[in-house]
Amino acid sequence: MQGFALGCIGLSREDFLELTPEEFNAVVWQWQRMEESRNRTAWEQARLSGFLAVLPYSGKRVKMPHDLFAFVWETSRSNKKRSESAKPMNREELNAYFDKLERRYG
Repeated sequence: MQGFALGCIGLSREDFLELTPEEFNAVVWQWQRMEESRNRTAWEQARLSGFLAVLPYSGKRVKMPHDLFAFVWETSRSNKKRSESAKPMNREELNAYFDKLERRYG
């Protein structure tokens, strides 16, 4: 999370300095989940618009929006890989990252 801006999640410098590494990790993890959900919603809305636009011209091949294209998060195989890569940091990684941010922001 290099270059992570605390303001983008609504966290002031003072609030950041009062958090433990575990609390900070929980805040960032929830923020990432919220952002991912927003992005998925936007992509699914775009796919639905595309589906409705091509529906009159598609014949019988396109019956559902996911017939146009499937997203990475819709396949079970990619969900497993994604959940493995999205695991929270362990205590040592958290402490190292927290120390780095504290040095940077004071």
